Amino acid sequence: MVTSAKISVPDDHRPMPFSQPRRFEQSWMNHAEVLMSCEEASARSGASLELVRECEALGFLADHAIQPKHLRLFTAADIRTLRFVRRSLSFSFAMEEIGALIGLWRDPCRVSAAVKAIAIARANLLDQNDEENAIMKAMLERLVRCCSGNEQPSCAILDELSDLSGFACCHNLRGI
Repeated sequence: MVTSAKISVPDDHRPMPFSQPRRFEQSWMNHAEVLMSCEEASARSGASLELVRECEALGFLADHAIQPKHLRLFTAADIRTLRFVRRSLSFSFAMEEIGALIGLWRDPCRVSAAVKAIAIARANLLDQNDEENAIMKAMLERLVRCCSGNEQPSCAILDELSDLSGFACCHNLRGI
């Protein structure tokens, strides 16, 4: 379990201008804004179309007016933000945490301890989930051992799921 002192995270997660130098980007990324569909933004960022729309709805992307034919102006920062969100999700951060991380990422005066506190909290939650998953796996393995797995209709797994006999007593119930 990872531990650290409690650190408060700023409540304001609104996008701030952010122009940190990045690795070599495609030439289109040098332009301030590019007119494209959500599908193209999805392809360029590697984020799903649903994620692009969710990020728009949550205010993670700059607020641009919808252009004709459902195109919108995406900035290079929008594409980087979508990549950031996609990568954060791969580390199992929740969208609320990602909002906080985006706010910190865009804040040149951020305190890295705030970022660390969010990561520590997520790591602790993952540890807890691992323990819960291990318990569930052991319970499921016991149910599998209790199920005869033959042509008979009685099944300890279904009995447990329907709560007919408590936790897998390993006795096939008849007539219930």
